[in-house]
Amino acid sequence: MPVLGGDAGQADPARDHVAPGLRRPRRHPEQLAYGDALDFWRVTGIDPPHRLALLAEMILPGDAVLEFSISPSANDVPCAPVSPSTVLVQTARFKPRGLAGLAYWYAVLPLHGYVFRGMLDGIRREAEGA
Repeated sequence: MPVLGGDAGQADPARDHVAPGLRRPRRHPEQLAYGDALDFWRVTGIDPPHRLALLAEMILPGDAVLEFSISPSANDVPCAPVSPSTVLVQTARFKPRGLAGLAYWYAVLPLHGYVFRGMLDGIRREAEGA
């Protein structure tokens, strides 16, 4: 079963280095912990291998949260000859600030289907290759 937060995301020295105005690097290059930076996100909840919650640190007219949860598939048979499957749920939440936040959300809404589907496809490919 893939692990959420266990070895999610490799550290990128070019992105995670310390510079004026930038955040500090992650504590561990291959494992996430509460408060760690991951690209433009901050880990706000983690329960490996079941749940990972991220808060956007981008400048947005609102608060964006991206959460992943993983669980065994309800169709799994314990003695099945093939490896068990899992269900990955990706939840995006946005709490807009004022009319600018609402306008932003509806303006980018059509793009989210492509972005989030691509993200899930990448996670699936990585998990199947492991």
